Amino acid sequence: MDIVSRLKTYMDYRRIAISQFADTCNIPRPTISQILNGRNKKVSDELIGKIHTAFPVSYTHLRAHET
Repeated sequence: MDIVSRLKTYMDYRRIAISQFADTCNIPRPTISQILNGRNKKVSDELIGKIHTAFPVSYTHLRAHET
């Protein structure tokens, strides 16, 4: 499972809209949309850190199997 699948699964589980997720993480909405739609293949450590800070999601879990 890649990071996009993990994020989508988490957002579905928590019933969080993309806009709410982005706003809570302090990440621009278009950036999250691009990641979730596969237009941005590389997710930076900074973005992972923001997600980890905003939500109880393990940094290691998000990064697992990423190259």
